[in-house]
Amino acid sequence: MGLCALNIQTRPPLCDWPLLIALVGILSAGASWAADPSTPAPSMTPRAKLERMLACQQTEKEAALREKAKVDAHLHDVQAFRGTLSDNPKHRLALDKTEQALERDREALAKAEERLRLATLQIGMTERAIRYLPAYSASQSPGLIESGKQGIADWLAQFRSDNSAVIEKQLEDEQGFVNDPVLHRRLGALLDRVQVVSTGTDVPVTIRILDKPTGRDAFTTGTTMYFDKAYLDQLEKASRTQKSLDDQLLFTMGHELAHIQLHHVNLGFAEEYWQKKQN
Repeated sequence: MGLCALNIQTRPPLCDWPLLIALVGILSAGASWAADPSTPAPSMTPRAKLERMLACQQTEKEAALREKAKVDAHLHDVQAFRGTLSDNPKHRLALDKTEQALERDREALAKAEERLRLATLQIGMTERAIRYLPAYSASQSPGLIESGKQGIADWLAQFRSDNSAVIEKQLEDEQGFVNDPVLHRRLGALLDRVQVVSTGTDVPVTIRILDKPTGRDAFTTGTTMYFDKAYLDQLEKASRTQKSLDDQLLFTMGHELAHIQLHHVNLGFAEEYWQKKQN
């Protein structure tokens, strides 16, 4: 996600430019659908990789729906049993156990709903990546128009380099930054994994963790990737294993890194420039 919904005094990047070249290879090493390492994987096009990823995510969503339905049914049964109990002292033990069961079911239901939300979010991001997949592959050069746009964006970026600093200062004042060296090292290590498999040019990226939530989970400026602390905490609670947590973060980072590598913020500056020239 870019800055499209943040109330920050700069031109938001265009959200409908072709997205996520970097996303194609993010989870290829270690994802549940990866091929047996002992068997050489056949060459796949970016579209085929994304479609395979989408199928995996749809399977995860179906599993989350089944889990939610199962928890819902059990919760309904426990609530029905609770309705048969009274305040009679002989029911006290049963009441206590029933309340404990209800609390466990509510927690399980919250986790199932979060799992479903994340699966739905990932499906939407992958479908968008497929929809805006560039016509040219990573080994080909973009056309003259795209090259011209990129040149304009890079040129304008030289005159708008202070925007990242302005945005960072505004976020620091309004949301505050979390100073957690252990968490920063962990996120940095995950980002390194994404950049290693990315087909885009490496760009130095700074990671910031926001103390107060913005409602965006994660977003980027030209060279900085921001995460809501509340989003990271929620993701950790909802993840069943360390690997599932890492995979969720790798997916999000791939999406955000694509914004940086494809210069979406700079292209937003270019669009703003041409609109002003036309007015």
